Amino acid sequence: MLADIIIVAAVLVPAALAVLAMVPGQRRRVSRLAVAAPLPALLAAGLPQAADVPADVVHLGLFLGLDSHGPVFLLAIALVWMAAAWQAALDRALIDGPGGRLFLGSLMGALCGAAGAAVALEPTGFYLFFTIMTLSAYGLIVSAGAKALWAGRLFILLALCGEMAMLAGFMLAAAPPVPGVAVALLFYFGMGTKHAVLPLHAWLPPAHGAAPPQASALLSGPILSTGVLAWLRFMPLAGDAGMAALLPLMAGGGLLAAFLGAVAGVVQYKPKVVLAYSSVSQMGILTAAAAYAVVVVPESWGMVVPVLGLFAFHHAVTKGALFLSVQARRDGRAGRWVFPVQVLLGLSISGFALSSGALVKLWLGYAAPHDTGNPWLALVTALLPFAAVGSTLLVARFLWLVRPGTPPAVDHLTTPTPVLALAGAALIGSWAVAYVIGAPVADALAPGAMVKAAWPVLVGLGLAAGAVLIGRSPAWCPAWCPAWCMGGWRLRQVIPNGDIAVWLPRLAGFVARRVPVPDVRAPGDSAVRSGFATVWSWWLDRLERNDAALTSMAVLGTGAVLVALALGLAFSVPA
Repeated sequence: MLADIIIVAAVLVPAALAVLAMVPGQRRRVSRLAVAAPLPALLAAGLPQAADVPADVVHLGLFLGLDSHGPVFLLAIALVWMAAAWQAALDRALIDGPGGRLFLGSLMGALCGAAGAAVALEPTGFYLFFTIMTLSAYGLIVSAGAKALWAGRLFILLALCGEMAMLAGFMLAAAPPVPGVAVALLFYFGMGTKHAVLPLHAWLPPAHGAAPPQASALLSGPILSTGVLAWLRFMPLAGDAGMAALLPLMAGGGLLAAFLGAVAGVVQYKPKVVLAYSSVSQMGILTAAAAYAVVVVPESWGMVVPVLGLFAFHHAVTKGALFLSVQARRDGRAGRWVFPVQVLLGLSISGFALSSGALVKLWLGYAAPHDTGNPWLALVTALLPFAAVGSTLLVARFLWLVRPGTPPAVDHLTTPTPVLALAGAALIGSWAVAYVIGAPVADALAPGAMVKAAWPVLVGLGLAAGAVLIGRSPAWCPAWCPAWCMGGWRLRQVIPNGDIAVWLPRLAGFVARRVPVPDVRAPGDSAVRSGFATVWSWWLDRLERNDAALTSMAVLGTGAVLVALALGLAFSVPA
């Protein structure tokens, strides 16, 4: 009975606070209570896997409980949300600002969705909470004001398209004659939109560049990992043949994302955007590693899936701490530890020896099926170490941009205490989680394993040091690379923030300006076309002028509640 209460509280407590945030004059109270809102999720992470809540407890036909994946993701959700809410409560400019109420309501709504997705064991409940999380994540982005509206619209467009694909996959999976390949593809792109599979990654860098650091920590941490959880929990519905068909897509697309994320991120000038492209690269590595799980070997899925869960946990808490560190003050006794902690977290992301990232890579090498003769798996095995070189370059670029003496990347700096607390959970807690779920912790401390984990990071650091030296010495600067000269690691930003989301509209505009469009109007229909144009212009004007109303907390929160109730009641109707 107590386990049931804890699981339900993990969902209902943040939902209640999201409603309270819409009440005028309750901002500061909600900001203080939000720090404790993840506690039920933290307690639920320690429950046995047998704990479950029958469908009649929540009266919506849903089944909540814990499987082998849920506790690890619940723990990541609770840790990162607690630190983000703590730092948000200390940022009075954020809470008392014009977007404070929207931010607080979305913060709690996204927690409700993420925790609900972690404990929803069947497609109906998962899709319901996944949708609530998506709508709330949109509120987190656009709470930053007008500068974030484009990034928010891009996110919600891709996210809703992905959720429609996921829903179609669930429906097709319930029809046995449908080929598993179709279900697998719908799940791959629909669920993968959340963790930025190519080419649906374009929402991530603009969202991080515009959103507050607390929102970025959630978007690139537990919210990003929820897409991974969806894969681990529901991809087997596609069947062995359907999953095996994804092998080239996962291997090739994952490796491409790993390297393109590194190339695009290393030329950025905003620390949060560099971290966003680092997340694209890391999720590409995870996607490529998932190719080991879908190979046609009966035991491959069960062996690789725990590694992917640890990978997702490690990335969520480590990247969450790095995003929060951008807003941490550097003065005082605690502030002096911020940059050294950023270095340690960056080395962990790169997979340096004695880090949890190195442990993940070692365990993946143990769990991956060997001697399959598949060229795609051979390609992944050969190139994954070099993807770690790209990850190291991104980390080095981030550390260069936030090094001591540089101006703060954001306004309204806060105390570093939440950052240091989450960093401790990332650097130490990941080892504890790895030990509990059965990772080869002792083997990661062997000299051979440490050397194997160290060389890609050392190569990446060497390349970064060479870039700095060349930049500081104009005489060394080659003629073909003038952008590296004149002081420091200065690169020409040849790839804009958002890459294809920026390039495609530019390409469309270029084509529209140069390709003549024939006038196919019949004589006398100019008045009709003029009427259509007038109505269309009026409609666009109404949308533009009412954009603030569409993104207000009242409409967003009410819409999320109505969507949740409608879906829950629809799926709870007995057949």
